[in-house]
Amino acid sequence: MLVALWDSPAADCLESAARSLSWMVERQDGVTCDALVRARQVDLGLVPAYHVLAAGRGIQVLPGGALSSWSFPHAQLQLSRPLQQVRTFTCTPPQVQEALMARVILKEHYGVDALPVAGDSADATLHSGSACETLQAGDNRLNLGQEWFELLQYPMVWALFVCASGTATPAMTAALKTLTSRAEEQLRQQDRNAIRLRLDDLALAGLTGLREYLYYYGAIEEMAELPYYQPDEAGISEPPPPWAT
Repeated sequence: MLVALWDSPAADCLESAARSLSWMVERQDGVTCDALVRARQVDLGLVPAYHVLAAGRGIQVLPGGALSSWSFPHAQLQLSRPLQQVRTFTCTPPQVQEALMARVILKEHYGVDALPVAGDSADATLHSGSACETLQAGDNRLNLGQEWFELLQYPMVWALFVCASGTATPAMTAALKTLTSRAEEQLRQQDRNAIRLRLDDLALAGLTGLREYLYYYGAIEEMAELPYYQPDEAGISEPPPPWAT
């Protein structure tokens, strides 16, 4: 199995589990993971939910796992002035998911209308991935994962496992479940309870909330059906789950 994993520190446990299963692993940014899946250059990809929801055609979401959390130290908004005075924040193109989250959190949770900008002159700075490790303990910042949970009361779904349309199989789903179980065991040993790897009811509810904000903020034009893979049983196709319609 060849898998492309979103290059977030939160996915380290998935990489370790994949290598223990003798899978071949690539670590890439979200856009590249999405492109590799669509080009069928990998069997499976862990792709940020933003890209899956914004351009769902051509891929299928596998039910065997996902990456969500109640809190997330790998996505933080560092404030250079009081929160109510923030009107702009800097970000980069790969941070499109985190930038949307920051806009929603500031607007819906704090009544602050702030826009993402390029460059260094802004009221706040968006940090993601390993860059968050350089932040100091005394910095005035927002943990986007925790803020998102406080806003929606559901975990933030950061990434989904997807494959190219027509390539999903029951065996692939079973393999993904094995991967998820191994990674969960590592999380238990590390006592990292904030990270969740199941595409369960809580994650699905969080995903629905994310999709609604994508629509309200103009990131998607319609509440399109999520391309969810559901294996046939006894040759009979079952209807998609309620959250996918």
